[in-house]
Order: sequence, then C-alpha cells, then structure tokens
Amino acid sequence: MRIYAMLLVLLISSASHAEIMCYRLEQGDEISMLEWHENQITANNIEIKSINKTSDITHNLMCDSTYDCRSWTYHNAELNINLEFEKQQNRIICQGIFEGNTVYKEFDTVGYKWLQFHGFALESFLKSSEDEIEFISILPDKMKLYKLRARKQQTETIDVDGQTMRAICVNVSLTGFMSRLGHVSYWFRDTDHRFVKFETQVKVPGYPKSTYQLIHSELSTERTAHILP
Repeated sequence: MRIYAMLLVLLISSASHAEIMCYRLEQGDEISMLEWHENQITANNIEIKSINKTSDITHNLMCDSTYDCRSWTYHNAELNINLEFEKQQNRIICQGIFEGNTVYKEFDTVGYKWLQFHGFALESFLKSSEDEIEFISILPDKMKLYKLRARKQQTETIDVDGQTMRAICVNVSLTGFMSRLGHVSYWFRDTDHRFVKFETQVKVPGYPKSTYQLIHSELSTERTAHILP
C-alpha cells in the first residue's frame, strides 16, 4: 500500500550513486548490525534505507537535497507495526498497522523541517553557519511527534571501531522542560561529514545506554528503477 497523493507517479530508470554504511549498534547487552543505504536518485531526491540485520526492522525514506523528509515507511515485525508517513504541505499523514490495529493520524509540522534520520539529516546543518537548529522527528513506536534542538559542539579526536579520527560533535535534545532529560551525541567525520558514531547521554532510570559505530562503508553506481512522488 502506498500513500502518495499524486495521481500520476513518475517511474524512471537512472544511474543512482549509492553509498552503503554498516554500523554496530550496542544497546545495553544487545548488539545489532545495521545497514544504511543512501541513494542519490536526482539532484533533489535522496532515498535512505535502514535494515536491522538482527531484528526484522526496516526504514525507507524519501528526502529532498537538505534531507527534509517527504515520505517514510517503517516496519517492525516484533511489535507488529507497518506504518507509512507522507508530508502534505504542513501536515504529515500517517496510516497503516500499529500493534496489530489499523490506524490513521495527522501531525502538524508547525513550520519546522522534518528530519528523521539524524545521522544523514544533520549533514546540511553541519555545512551551514548556524550554531543550532530546531526541527521535528517522529518516534514510530510511540506514534508521537517531538520538537528537537541540535547544537554544534567542538571538533575532537575520537575512537571509532579501533580507528582514531577527528570528528565534529552535535548534541540533540528535546526542547523546553524536556531538555533536562539529557541528550544524544552524534559525531561526523570532519573530512566529509559522514556520520561515524552515536551515543546516548539520557538521564532516565532504566534507559539503556546506546552506541552506534561505523564499521564499514562502500560506494556503488548502479542503474535502477525508482518511483518518485
């Protein structure tokens, strides 16, 4: 089931420049392997896929060149969730299956960018002269929209899967009173702004510490068919 509102859907075949990144996710005592795909379909159309190799969890996003999300599908077999999100002007329309039940919900973007995969989406922010930005994201397992704030920190030397590198740190937190719950930190390699590491700094009892680390990446060019809204 597709939720694109357009009556005409453009099917094109093009040479897409794809990058595949493999990350190790450590969450408490659990370790998962994640594979992220970024496909530059056209100058203003980017496709992002995330596949959890350990659990049956997948994401598929379509974004513009600034990573402002246009549509997103989310699948979580364990929680029986299959959701589709589509941005329509200042609304995000969600429909599908949530914990086994059919759902329909609308979210108000309140004029903010919809940045869903921060490891990719914050790249435009890094290239800008701004020190901080506010944006919105949706937590699919809770069916809730949150306003977040990203702040640039210093460039520092970090270890990523046994390799030492210089990386720019960006802290992301909720806004207002909820910012007291802590933040998460993203590190981006200073040479190309590639997302290389993530770590939670959350002050919530029982909330397990989570870390992402880039362990492998590769580039490919292949001719594929894409459906664009």
